[in-house]
Amino acid sequence: MKKMNLFVLLVLLGAFGLAFAEAQPILQISNYTTVPTDVYPGTLGYLQLKLSNNGDATAEAVSAQYTLEGSTRTLSISDISAGSNTQVSVPFKIDNGASGSLQLITIEIYYNYEKSGGGTNSKKTSLTVPIVVKQYSPLEARTLSIDNAAISPGEKLTLHLELRNTGGVVNNLLITTPANSSFSIEGSTQLAVGSIPAGSGTNVTLVLLSSSDAKTGTYAIPVLFTYQDATKQPTQDTLYVGPIAVLSSSVQYRVFLEPLAPVEIGAQVPFRLTLQNTGSSPISATLDINSTDAFTPIGVQRLYFDSVPAGKSASKNITIGVSASKSSGFYTLPLVLTPSSGQPTRFDAGLAVSATPEITVTLDSQSGATQVQIANTGNSQIRSVYASAGFTGSQSVSESFMGTLNVDDFATLSLAGNGPSVNVVVRYRDSNNAEHVENTTLERSAVFTGVTGASGSSGASQNSATGNFRQGANNNPLGFLTGGRQGASAGSPLGIAIPIAAVVVVAIVGFFAYKHFTKAKKESSPKPEEVAISAHAKPDSLKTGKR
Repeated sequence: MKKMNLFVLLVLLGAFGLAFAEAQPILQISNYTTVPTDVYPGTLGYLQLKLSNNGDATAEAVSAQYTLEGSTRTLSISDISAGSNTQVSVPFKIDNGASGSLQLITIEIYYNYEKSGGGTNSKKTSLTVPIVVKQYSPLEARTLSIDNAAISPGEKLTLHLELRNTGGVVNNLLITTPANSSFSIEGSTQLAVGSIPAGSGTNVTLVLLSSSDAKTGTYAIPVLFTYQDATKQPTQDTLYVGPIAVLSSSVQYRVFLEPLAPVEIGAQVPFRLTLQNTGSSPISATLDINSTDAFTPIGVQRLYFDSVPAGKSASKNITIGVSASKSSGFYTLPLVLTPSSGQPTRFDAGLAVSATPEITVTLDSQSGATQVQIANTGNSQIRSVYASAGFTGSQSVSESFMGTLNVDDFATLSLAGNGPSVNVVVRYRDSNNAEHVENTTLERSAVFTGVTGASGSSGASQNSATGNFRQGANNNPLGFLTGGRQGASAGSPLGIAIPIAAVVVVAIVGFFAYKHFTKAKKESSPKPEEVAISAHAKPDSLKTGKR
């Protein structure tokens, strides 16, 4: 019973004490930052404090005292009601010798509050803020040499570095590359170096592998160095090594295409294709030969080059067909090189396609009128064709401008007079605009073929009249009378009128000869010898061109 009474008494006393407890503010720092974020020896900065009142009374006449450069400073702060907070900026200065240390900044907070029974009480709260003072980076990285300072995307390079600690703490040093870098450490994600005492250095060999999309150009490579400083906190410095040159495949590799035979229209030409590696490491690659309207690869279209040593070359033979429908000139053949560790690169090989102009001159005198036929039997067109012809010993010369003769086209030139042989001169220009002159003397049944050297450029103009004489007199039963190609006659109307008149005269003579023969037979006194002479003498003279 006594114990129960004692318990009740204690409960009543506690309730009485709570009823008469005094309300008061409680000030605390809920958050803080430093300006600047990284603090080094000698830094003059600010502490951004968030001062919160966690009590149940208002803190009045709040002020802060702090020490700056050996003197005490006071900062006035407004009242802070219960449950609220305010921002306070307190300046600070770090000693020059505080490198790699933890500095404590003490701030004295003074404030007043009203007592429940009347009057005012004063209170002081001491707040301590820790600041980590970093050391200036003591690490230096110097590139001593680079085994292969010029690479292509996908190749590796070897850098020889000297790492020095100029004064500070560098412990447990690790080397890595940034996450977004086009370079990575070969065979690992990091390279452990260890600790470097102050004032000393160490040499490191760093092998980096470039990605296939590495940017071309000359630049230094960023490398991350992570170590523990004097505060035993991890510190990360980004240093640049190099510079190096990243070249495109068109510069790093060279492709040569060498014809092993003349490159002529319609021909199948063997080529030697050579891949030269001007880089610093062996390469493997494929090389695709693309078809065009002028060239078609015969057989394989993709060549494989396996492990071409640095500074060496490898060659393969290929065969390419040249289109027969093209004219001579300059064309390009696209080649696409794809390294095993790199981006595809296109090479355009320029090729000169040549053509061999050839003309064939024939003489036809069996139809009565002597004609000279000039045919283009080469593999390219000829233009500005001009022909002149005349019987040997005769002063009369027939001339004709025949224009352009495409392949397999021909034109004819009619001659007046008679003789045992014909002198023919043909002038023309090939597709290179080079002039050719062919001189020949033809007997009555002779054929002359004139061949000139191969040409190598295009540019011959097309002549709309060339279609008028394709296949020539073969398409015209009277072609031997009209002179073959239109516009290719000697230029005189007699060239057409004389053969027509000869046909008419032969018909009239034949009619009178028939009448004469019939009459003689009736009179039973035939004179066969005279009739034969009179019946054929005049037509024979007309057939040989006599008038």
